[in-house]
Amino acid sequence: MKGARAPKPAKGQRRLSVVVLFIVVIVALLILLVNFITDWMWFTEMGYVSVFFKQLFTELEIGIPVFLILTLLCLYYLSRLRKGYFSHISSHEQTDMKKLGRYTTFVAVGFSAVVAFYAADRLWFKGLQFTHSTDFGKTDPLFNLDVSFYIFRLDFLKALNELLIAVILMIIVMTIIYYLILLTMHSPDIMEAEEESDEADFTQEDERYSGTSNPFGDGTPFGKVFEQVGRASRRPRRPKRQFDDNNFKQLLNIASHQLTAMGIIFFLMLAVDF
Repeated sequence: MKGARAPKPAKGQRRLSVVVLFIVVIVALLILLVNFITDWMWFTEMGYVSVFFKQLFTELEIGIPVFLILTLLCLYYLSRLRKGYFSHISSHEQTDMKKLGRYTTFVAVGFSAVVAFYAADRLWFKGLQFTHSTDFGKTDPLFNLDVSFYIFRLDFLKALNELLIAVILMIIVMTIIYYLILLTMHSPDIMEAEEESDEADFTQEDERYSGTSNPFGDGTPFGKVFEQVGRASRRPRRPKRQFDDNNFKQLLNIASHQLTAMGIIFFLMLAVDF
Protein backbone atom coordinates (compact mmCIF):
# COMPACT_ATOMS: atom_id res chain seq x y z
CA MET A 1 0.00 0.00 0.00
CA LYS A 2 2.77 2.40 0.85
CA GLY A 3 4.53 1.75 -2.45
CA ALA A 4 1.32 2.50 -4.38
CA ARG A 5 0.75 5.82 -2.63
CA ALA A 6 4.32 7.08 -3.09
CA PRO A 7 3.86 8.70 -6.55
CA LYS A 8 0.99 10.96 -5.37
CA PRO A 9 3.12 13.62 -3.62
CA ALA A 10 5.35 13.82 -6.70
CA LYS A 11 2.36 14.52 -8.95
CA GLY A 12 1.06 17.10 -6.49
CA GLN A 13 4.41 18.86 -6.34
CA ARG A 14 4.67 18.80 -10.12
CA ARG A 15 1.24 20.37 -10.52
CA LEU A 16 2.08 23.02 -7.91
CA SER A 17 5.35 23.90 -9.66
CA VAL A 18 3.56 24.16 -13.02
CA VAL A 19 0.90 26.43 -11.52
CA VAL A 20 3.53 28.66 -9.88
CA LEU A 21 5.54 28.86 -13.11
CA PHE A 22 2.38 29.67 -15.07
CA ILE A 23 1.50 32.49 -12.64
CA VAL A 24 5.02 33.95 -12.84
CA VAL A 25 4.95 33.90 -16.65
CA ILE A 26 1.50 35.54 -16.75
CA VAL A 27 2.56 38.30 -14.33
CA ALA A 28 5.75 38.97 -16.35
CA LEU A 29 3.78 39.13 -19.60
CA LEU A 30 1.27 41.52 -18.05
CA ILE A 31 4.06 43.84 -16.88
CA LEU A 32 5.64 43.81 -20.34
CA LEU A 33 2.27 44.38 -21.97
CA VAL A 34 1.53 47.38 -19.73
CA ASN A 35 4.91 48.94 -20.60
CA PHE A 36 4.37 48.22 -24.29
CA ILE A 37 0.92 49.83 -24.36
CA THR A 38 2.17 52.85 -22.40
CA ASP A 39 5.07 53.44 -24.80
CA TRP A 40 2.81 52.90 -27.81
CA MET A 41 0.30 55.48 -26.59
CA TRP A 42 3.03 58.03 -25.81
CA PHE A 43 4.81 57.68 -29.19
CA THR A 44 1.46 57.78 -31.00
CA GLU A 45 0.48 60.96 -29.18
CA MET A 46 3.81 62.57 -30.03
CA GLY A 47 3.66 61.45 -33.66
CA TYR A 48 6.80 59.29 -33.53
CA VAL A 49 5.39 55.86 -34.30
CA SER A 50 8.29 55.12 -36.62
CA VAL A 51 10.71 55.74 -33.74
CA PHE A 52 8.73 53.33 -31.57
CA PHE A 53 8.94 50.56 -34.17
CA LYS A 54 12.62 51.31 -34.77
CA GLN A 55 13.32 50.79 -31.06
CA LEU A 56 11.19 47.64 -30.98
CA PHE A 57 12.83 46.04 -34.03
CA THR A 58 16.32 46.98 -32.82
CA GLU A 59 15.66 45.38 -29.43
CA LEU A 60 14.43 42.22 -31.17
CA GLU A 61 17.49 42.19 -33.44
CA ILE A 62 19.71 42.29 -30.36
CA GLY A 63 17.66 40.20 -27.95
CA ILE A 64 16.72 37.20 -30.11
CA PRO A 65 20.26 36.28 -31.28
CA VAL A 66 21.64 36.85 -27.77
CA PHE A 67 18.92 34.61 -26.31
CA LEU A 68 19.46 31.78 -28.79
CA ILE A 69 23.27 31.82 -28.59
CA LEU A 70 23.31 32.05 -24.79
CA THR A 71 20.77 29.24 -24.44
CA LEU A 72 22.93 26.87 -26.47
CA LEU A 73 26.08 27.93 -24.60
CA CYS A 74 24.39 27.58 -21.21
CA LEU A 75 23.05 24.13 -22.05
CA TYR A 76 26.54 23.03 -23.04
CA TYR A 77 28.09 24.64 -19.95
CA LEU A 78 25.56 23.08 -17.56
CA SER A 79 25.91 19.68 -19.21
CA ARG A 80 29.67 19.88 -18.62
CA LEU A 81 29.07 20.81 -14.98
CA ARG A 82 26.68 17.89 -14.57
CA LYS A 83 29.07 15.45 -16.24
CA GLY A 84 31.97 16.56 -14.03
CA TYR A 85 29.82 16.38 -10.91
CA PHE A 86 28.54 12.87 -11.63
CA SER A 87 32.01 11.61 -12.53
CA HIS A 88 33.58 12.84 -9.26
CA ILE A 89 30.75 12.57 -6.72
CA SER A 90 29.44 9.18 -5.65
CA SER A 91 25.92 8.81 -4.28
CA HIS A 92 23.60 5.97 -3.29
CA GLU A 93 20.57 7.91 -4.60
CA GLN A 94 19.02 7.15 -7.97
CA THR A 95 18.82 10.48 -9.78
CA ASP A 96 15.80 11.32 -11.91
CA MET A 97 17.63 12.38 -15.08
CA LYS A 98 14.46 13.57 -16.84
CA LYS A 99 13.62 15.89 -13.98
CA LEU A 100 17.23 17.08 -13.83
CA GLY A 101 17.12 17.73 -17.58
CA ARG A 102 14.02 19.88 -17.16
CA TYR A 103 15.71 21.86 -14.39
CA THR A 104 18.78 22.30 -16.59
CA THR A 105 16.71 23.62 -19.47
CA PHE A 106 14.78 25.93 -17.16
CA VAL A 107 17.97 27.40 -15.68
CA ALA A 108 19.57 27.91 -19.10
CA VAL A 109 16.47 29.47 -20.65
CA GLY A 110 15.82 31.69 -17.63
CA PHE A 111 19.40 32.95 -17.54
CA SER A 112 19.46 33.61 -21.30
CA ALA A 113 16.12 35.44 -21.20
CA VAL A 114 17.29 37.77 -18.41
CA VAL A 115 20.57 38.55 -20.19
CA ALA A 116 18.87 39.04 -23.57
CA PHE A 117 16.27 41.41 -22.09
CA TYR A 118 18.97 43.38 -20.26
CA ALA A 119 21.18 43.59 -23.36
CA ALA A 120 18.35 44.70 -25.61
CA ASP A 121 17.23 47.36 -23.15
CA ARG A 122 20.72 48.77 -22.56
CA LEU A 123 22.29 48.50 -26.01
CA TRP A 124 19.60 49.26 -28.55
CA PHE A 125 20.18 53.05 -28.77
CA LYS A 126 23.94 52.92 -28.30
CA GLY A 127 24.09 50.15 -30.88
CA LEU A 128 22.32 52.38 -33.40
CA GLN A 129 24.79 55.14 -32.65
CA PHE A 130 27.68 52.74 -33.16
CA THR A 131 26.46 51.31 -36.47
CA HIS A 132 25.34 54.66 -37.93
CA SER A 133 28.26 56.79 -36.78
CA THR A 134 29.93 59.23 -39.19
CA ASP A 135 33.40 60.70 -39.04
CA PHE A 136 33.88 64.33 -38.08
CA GLY A 137 37.16 64.66 -39.93
CA LYS A 138 39.00 65.76 -36.77
CA THR A 139 41.28 63.63 -34.64
CA ASP A 140 42.30 64.03 -30.99
CA PRO A 141 45.97 64.80 -30.37
CA LEU A 142 46.47 62.00 -27.79
CA PHE A 143 45.24 58.78 -29.44
CA ASN A 144 44.86 60.11 -32.99
CA LEU A 145 41.27 58.88 -33.18
CA ASP A 146 38.41 60.63 -34.92
CA VAL A 147 36.26 62.66 -32.56
CA SER A 148 33.21 60.65 -33.63
CA PHE A 149 34.67 57.66 -31.78
CA TYR A 150 34.12 59.41 -28.43
CA ILE A 151 30.66 60.64 -29.44
CA PHE A 152 29.15 57.52 -31.04
CA ARG A 153 31.30 54.43 -30.33
CA LEU A 154 32.88 54.77 -26.90
CA ASP A 155 29.61 54.65 -24.96
CA PHE A 156 28.59 51.47 -26.76
CA LEU A 157 31.90 49.77 -25.97
CA LYS A 158 31.67 50.80 -22.31
CA ALA A 159 28.09 49.53 -22.08
CA LEU A 160 29.11 46.27 -23.75
CA ASN A 161 31.96 45.82 -21.26
CA GLU A 162 29.62 46.48 -18.33
CA LEU A 163 27.20 43.95 -19.77
CA LEU A 164 29.93 41.31 -19.97
CA ILE A 165 30.91 41.93 -16.33
CA ALA A 166 27.26 41.59 -15.29
CA VAL A 167 26.97 38.37 -17.31
CA ILE A 168 30.02 36.91 -15.55
CA LEU A 169 28.49 37.68 -12.15
CA MET A 170 25.22 36.12 -13.26
CA ILE A 171 27.07 33.03 -14.49
CA ILE A 172 28.58 32.64 -11.02
CA VAL A 173 25.09 32.85 -9.50
CA MET A 174 23.74 30.40 -12.08
CA THR A 175 26.58 27.97 -11.34
CA ILE A 176 25.88 28.08 -7.61
CA ILE A 177 22.15 27.53 -8.19
CA TYR A 178 22.82 24.58 -10.51
CA TYR A 179 25.22 22.97 -8.06
CA LEU A 180 22.57 23.31 -5.36
CA ILE A 181 20.16 21.49 -7.67
CA LEU A 182 22.75 18.76 -8.26
CA LEU A 183 23.41 18.46 -4.52
CA THR A 184 19.67 18.11 -3.91
CA MET A 185 18.98 15.54 -6.63
CA HIS A 186 22.30 13.62 -6.40
CA SER A 187 23.34 14.02 -2.78
CA PRO A 188 26.92 12.92 -2.11
CA ASP A 189 27.63 10.13 0.38
CA ILE A 190 29.29 12.10 3.17
CA MET A 191 29.08 9.29 5.76
CA GLU A 192 30.31 5.71 5.45
CA ALA A 193 30.04 2.70 7.77
CA GLU A 194 32.93 1.21 9.69
CA GLU A 195 31.97 -2.41 9.02
CA GLU A 196 35.45 -3.90 9.11
CA SER A 197 36.21 -2.59 12.59
CA ASP A 198 32.89 -3.93 13.91
CA GLU A 199 33.55 -7.36 12.42
CA ALA A 200 36.99 -7.36 14.02
CA ASP A 201 35.50 -6.44 17.39
CA PHE A 202 32.91 -9.17 17.04
CA THR A 203 35.58 -11.76 16.20
CA GLN A 204 37.67 -10.76 19.22
CA GLU A 205 34.67 -11.00 21.52
CA ASP A 206 33.77 -14.39 20.07
CA GLU A 207 37.27 -15.71 20.62
CA ARG A 208 37.36 -14.29 24.12
CA TYR A 209 34.04 -15.91 25.02
CA SER A 210 34.96 -19.27 23.42
CA GLY A 211 37.98 -19.49 25.72
CA THR A 212 35.80 -19.00 28.83
CA SER A 213 34.58 -22.21 30.46
CA ASN A 214 31.00 -22.67 31.55
CA PRO A 215 31.04 -22.85 35.38
CA PHE A 216 27.57 -24.42 35.53
CA GLY A 217 28.17 -27.17 33.00
CA ASP A 218 26.98 -27.49 29.43
CA GLY A 219 23.87 -29.60 30.06
CA THR A 220 22.49 -27.93 33.18
CA PRO A 221 19.69 -25.30 33.10
CA PHE A 222 22.01 -22.65 34.53
CA GLY A 223 24.60 -23.59 31.91
CA LYS A 224 22.08 -22.99 29.11
CA VAL A 225 21.19 -19.60 30.59
CA PHE A 226 24.90 -18.77 30.70
CA GLU A 227 25.26 -19.70 27.03
CA GLN A 228 22.26 -17.55 26.02
CA VAL A 229 23.67 -14.57 27.89
CA GLY A 230 27.03 -15.08 26.21
CA ARG A 231 25.48 -15.25 22.75
CA ALA A 232 23.47 -12.08 23.40
CA SER A 233 26.60 -10.26 24.49
CA ARG A 234 28.32 -11.34 21.27
CA ARG A 235 25.68 -9.88 18.92
CA PRO A 236 27.19 -7.50 16.36
CA ARG A 237 26.64 -3.90 17.21
CA ARG A 238 25.20 -1.36 14.83
CA PRO A 239 27.89 -0.16 12.40
CA LYS A 240 29.43 3.13 13.34
CA ARG A 241 29.48 6.04 10.96
CA GLN A 242 32.49 8.08 10.06
CA PHE A 243 33.03 11.11 7.86
CA ASP A 244 33.86 10.24 4.27
CA ASP A 245 36.13 13.07 3.15
CA ASN A 246 36.51 11.79 -0.43
CA ASN A 247 33.30 13.39 -1.73
CA PHE A 248 33.92 16.46 0.40
CA LYS A 249 37.35 16.94 -1.14
CA GLN A 250 35.90 16.45 -4.61
CA LEU A 251 33.29 19.15 -3.93
CA LEU A 252 35.98 21.56 -2.74
CA ASN A 253 38.09 20.73 -5.80
CA ILE A 254 35.21 21.40 -8.20
CA ALA A 255 34.28 24.64 -6.43
CA SER A 256 37.87 25.89 -6.40
CA HIS A 257 38.28 25.31 -10.13
CA GLN A 258 35.02 27.08 -10.96
CA LEU A 259 35.71 30.05 -8.71
CA THR A 260 39.27 30.39 -10.00
CA ALA A 261 38.18 30.46 -13.64
CA MET A 262 35.35 32.91 -12.96
CA GLY A 263 37.61 35.13 -10.84
CA ILE A 264 40.27 35.36 -13.55
CA ILE A 265 37.72 36.28 -16.21
CA PHE A 266 36.07 38.80 -13.90
CA PHE A 267 39.30 40.59 -13.03
CA LEU A 268 40.35 40.64 -16.68
CA MET A 269 37.10 42.36 -17.55
CA LEU A 270 37.61 44.86 -14.74
CA ALA A 271 41.12 45.57 -16.00
CA VAL A 272 39.79 46.21 -19.48
CA ASP A 273 37.12 48.51 -18.05
CA PHE A 274 39.67 50.61 -16.19
